[in-house]
Amino acid sequence: MEKKTDFKKWSIILGVIFLLILLAVFILIPCPTSSQKFFFRVLLALAAAAFAATVPGSFKFDNKIVSASGAIAVFAIVFLLNPPGWQDSDCDLRNMKATVFIDRKPTQDVQIIIPDIGQKFLTDEFGNANIEFSNSQIKYPSNVIFRFKNEVDSTFVINRFEKKMTFNLISNRKIKSDFSGNNMNFEYNDININLSLTDLAQKSNEALDDPSIIQDDFDFVNYHFRQNKDTIEIYPSSKLVDEIRKKQIITGKHAYEGFIDYFNVYFPQFDIKITNNSDDAIFFDRIALKIVESVPNNAPVIIPGIQDKFTLNNVGFGAAKNLKIKFSTVPNGQKPDWNLPFESTVNVAELQPGGRIDLDQKFRNNVILKNIDSRYFEENQEEYSKFYNSKNLLQTARLKNKDFVDKGANVFGTVTYLDDKNKSQEIRFSTPIDIYREGYGAGFEFSANYNAELRSQGKNYALDIPISNALKPKDFDRISLLLGAKQSGTHTFKIVFSYHNKTIELPYVFKLDLFNIYGNRENMKKIKL
Repeated sequence: MEKKTDFKKWSIILGVIFLLILLAVFILIPCPTSSQKFFFRVLLALAAAAFAATVPGSFKFDNKIVSASGAIAVFAIVFLLNPPGWQDSDCDLRNMKATVFIDRKPTQDVQIIIPDIGQKFLTDEFGNANIEFSNSQIKYPSNVIFRFKNEVDSTFVINRFEKKMTFNLISNRKIKSDFSGNNMNFEYNDININLSLTDLAQKSNEALDDPSIIQDDFDFVNYHFRQNKDTIEIYPSSKLVDEIRKKQIITGKHAYEGFIDYFNVYFPQFDIKITNNSDDAIFFDRIALKIVESVPNNAPVIIPGIQDKFTLNNVGFGAAKNLKIKFSTVPNGQKPDWNLPFESTVNVAELQPGGRIDLDQKFRNNVILKNIDSRYFEENQEEYSKFYNSKNLLQTARLKNKDFVDKGANVFGTVTYLDDKNKSQEIRFSTPIDIYREGYGAGFEFSANYNAELRSQGKNYALDIPISNALKPKDFDRISLLLGAKQSGTHTFKIVFSYHNKTIELPYVFKLDLFNIYGNRENMKKIKL
């Protein structure tokens, strides 16, 4: 009796083990090969026979090949029946004949990569390649990558593979290019692509009722092209950015409190004009950015805030440590004397991204020591107006120090600190502080047809931007593309245009030096990034 119980126990154990093995196999190998199918059917039949041996009753099976009963009969039935799913079309192998033309000629040794399949294929002397795959391997839309020497590196997005497909590629050497200032022109056969950078300052100027305002009150971050051999550098420029990056004295003239409204930190915007000089209509459906690398800039960026408060602000994306701040106050318009000892020194352990050091009280103390009436710095607008409009008080204040009353004050000094790499840095600033000012103006609204958000950090990734631009023969169309990222950094990439299963890859590497500030959420919302 014990032997019979042990037999049933081991039959159940072996059956469970076989079934667990099969479960793992079906998850890992959804489409087995013929030899794998044979092994799995044997294993499944053994598992079923092991369970059948523990079930009471009799069972017979007869066919031309075998006649059996009991567990052997169950084994024979399970083995001879094809398990469900193995005849599914998703597991059937399919063949696609891909023919590749480069510059209208069938080309040999073009490398075809289909990431979903995980294989590489090479074209023969006629430009053909036979690609074998099963539907279960493909997730549509699927990418197909073509590479040939240093002339082609293009990606197509395929919505469905056909038995025969033709791909027309354009090599870099066939594209004529012309570079001038902030304007680039590319020609291939009957297609012309003009790429330029939008002048945001000029665009805002056109939108204002009083164009002269922008010259004095706004500091736009604009982007420019600069050619360096086969690389097109895209770099930011503004009064304040240039002062920061060139380690000049930060004048603070355009670094207002409310920073984003007056110091307009926007992103580079490409204006693209595509001209169809052929006799056939064409349809552009995609712009692809093939990013080689995105590298974040984690350095702190310290600038003074001005107007009715004196603050130091970290608008960068890294912390500044061991800050030592020294400053003095003079009437605005008076030249600072950097050789004299500074009036005030402040030590701060750390200034996080988005952090602010409020030095306004020390600034006021310095001014009051110079016999300026403290009511002159009244934060309440109503109280200030009473004071300012009182002729007697104003006359008294002017008698004490006419320069301060008429012109406001200027704070100048230095900030030394350790950056994100623990390297010692120093900035110098000379910042006007107004006694009173009106409210902030509104930031400039702008938009683009398409927005693309670059990663702050990453290598070898792509951004596909679906577009929909149909061009009639001898016609043109314009689109705008804005590139942004959540923080400052450098992005190296190539630009590819797709139409009718063809691609035009611009023959330059673009290197974008993107400038952003911590907390620039409002403009990120405006461009939907």
